[in-house]
Amino acid sequence: MTAVEYPVIADEDMPRWESWIEGITGITLEGRKRVLERCIYQRLLGCGVPSLEAYQRLFDHGVEGDMEKAALIDQLTVKDSRFFRNSKAMDAVGDYLLRRARELDGESSEFRIWSVGCALGQETYSLGMLASEQFAFTEVKWQVLGTDISPSAVVYASRGQYTDKQAERVSTHRKTRFFDKVDEDWQVQPHLRDKVSFGASNLKDIDSCPFADQDVIFCQNVLIYFRGDMANHIADELVKRLRPGGLLVLGAGEVSEWDSLAVTRWRSETVNAYRAR
Repeated sequence: MTAVEYPVIADEDMPRWESWIEGITGITLEGRKRVLERCIYQRLLGCGVPSLEAYQRLFDHGVEGDMEKAALIDQLTVKDSRFFRNSKAMDAVGDYLLRRARELDGESSEFRIWSVGCALGQETYSLGMLASEQFAFTEVKWQVLGTDISPSAVVYASRGQYTDKQAERVSTHRKTRFFDKVDEDWQVQPHLRDKVSFGASNLKDIDSCPFADQDVIFCQNVLIYFRGDMANHIADELVKRLRPGGLLVLGAGEVSEWDSLAVTRWRSETVNAYRAR
């Protein structure tokens, strides 16, 4: 077995790595050298490459090098998520959906929810459960889309299968209604999975993003990884993809300097949310 050295990136080399990663993903790694070193170490182990220098040379090997660059980017992206994470934000979305259900009562319409930076999919399925509950006795047809920069996360989310630990925040009632027990895991039932879809998407390319006419855009703990001007631009573009009266929910403290005439603050005392005019 090849001995693998733990990579140590020289301080003077870090700006080059930061520039390269930000150019591909839009994500800034300023002050996160140890994070990059840990991710590279995992790739060294995966490739059987002994050192940082050998790993960098691997990047020059045509298609193989391009695939390894993509693998490193995938390793760097955060895939941590939980069902019904940030209960105040989820409760706010549930209340908004209930209000919209009453407004659309008797109408046959299509309601769209977009989970941005969905990681392993727990957040996306949480939003799907809320929609299923609030639109249960209406004619509203709804769908939830989850997107993430990480292709491996999207594949995992599409499976809809989670461990006991991952599903611990799901109530017993919701487990009965939306999940099947498969061996030691919890499998999302088809009636929910059929209304939830996933795809790879990079917020750096938000200008060409095809997802439009959304009723809810849930984007939590994603914009913190972008520089201020880029984060503000992404927020502007997300607003453009809302239907009139649609709801944008951001993470607490995200884009604190952002302001837009196209939205009004909604429930500012509990969540960082905005309604499109």
